[in-house]
Amino acid sequence: MAITGDKLRLAVGIFYEPPRLSRAIAELFAEGVGAQDMCLVGMPSAFEAARHDEIVADGGQVAGVLAGFQLHNLGNLIDGCQLSASSGALLRTLLKHAKWSKGDQRVRTDWLWPELCARLTDHIRQGALVLIVGAPTLSSQHQCSRTLLRHSAHTVQTHEFVAFS
Repeated sequence: MAITGDKLRLAVGIFYEPPRLSRAIAELFAEGVGAQDMCLVGMPSAFEAARHDEIVADGGQVAGVLAGFQLHNLGNLIDGCQLSASSGALLRTLLKHAKWSKGDQRVRTDWLWPELCARLTDHIRQGALVLIVGAPTLSSQHQCSRTLLRHSAHTVQTHEFVAFS
């Protein structure tokens, strides 16, 4: 699981091209990262476009990587944008741990998602899908970041959060 003790380590990649996203997810699977430690975030239209592109590229088959992700409605976490996220353990963890600290500073309850989305807003509005990967150790976070960097045409973010009990 992505959270160990009281720390949650994330690697975050931005994807506009479904084939790049599919290759990143496939490589993460090959490295032992499970679907429960990944969360895709974007507008519903971005998910539809990515699934369509994947089906077309696969000759009409629905066995693509993205076909297995079920979506959860996140509402308007970004002003004017309805967001969806792939359901799973990482999403539940992110939603459950709403109070976080950064260093010694306590932050308000709704900080986590807005902080993650703030740097991604323009990309999400332009139709990108964001892949968030939870990692149990610093070493695995680094490995996930390197994988995302190989496949994403954009920068990769890393975050480490400390959960409050």
